[in-house]
Amino acid sequence: MGNVDDRIELGALLREARLAAGVTTRGVKNLDGGNFSSGHISSVETGRVTPSWGLVETYIRHFNGDRRVLQSAFEKVQGRRAREDADRVAQNLGSEVTADSLVEEIRRTYQIQALEHNYRVDARGVITELNIICTVRQKGDSRYFAERLHYYTGKRGELDVRAGMGCTLLKSVESGPGIVYAVFELDNALVDDPALYSFSCKAFVNSDQVTRPVLRYHFASEGTPLHSIRVQFTEPALPDKIWWSRSIGSMQIEEDPEPDRVLAKNSDGFYFHDFRQVQVEHCGLAWSWNI
Repeated sequence: MGNVDDRIELGALLREARLAAGVTTRGVKNLDGGNFSSGHISSVETGRVTPSWGLVETYIRHFNGDRRVLQSAFEKVQGRRAREDADRVAQNLGSEVTADSLVEEIRRTYQIQALEHNYRVDARGVITELNIICTVRQKGDSRYFAERLHYYTGKRGELDVRAGMGCTLLKSVESGPGIVYAVFELDNALVDDPALYSFSCKAFVNSDQVTRPVLRYHFASEGTPLHSIRVQFTEPALPDKIWWSRSIGSMQIEEDPEPDRVLAKNSDGFYFHDFRQVQVEHCGLAWSWNI
């Protein structure tokens, strides 16, 4: 019941901020400029549904919600959920991890030591290719790696995930338009071996949908010593300004970035940033452009 009580407390705080701003449940806008459904807002504010951090940010930015209070309440809900997920995984410790195991069970068998995302954006502003290089240290008797990939497209079948070096694609499931869950089998099992193992995988996008001006990755349960993001833009779809972001909540893409987070202008369109000693955080790049 504690988790429900925490959600009710968070929902009440959100409702209080919305009412103080004089906004109805039909007037809560999302980051894309559209509106959240009135039913969803009601479910969140009554504690029946856990809100995303993006929704909480909406209440903070547009309804003058107290950031410290709302963030604390949100983290309380998320912390309890993480503990419940860990308990659920712990109950299955004696079972063998397979390609069909829960993503939490697969991910607890390794620790990411370094993660690199390389994006290519074409002249239309569409991400056409993503290459991922990952270095892991095995923590359990398994050689599987699980990854979720998401491209903002309204159609199915436009995201093609493939194995690269050092692994084989075992499973690729599209759970929604542009949302793919993939499981890879590593060529080497490193059980009880302190050595690190590196491999790569990739995704191709066959879409006309211009990418949202943000590339982010959420380390939901465990961080990494190094996370690198590289992106190659193509003329004329070059960013006017690009900056890095790192936060425990959703990325700050609507507000002006701090000057020390803005990357130096590059006429060749190649930008990168390295995030070090990442904890449970959102990390990524965001930009403004005229597309």
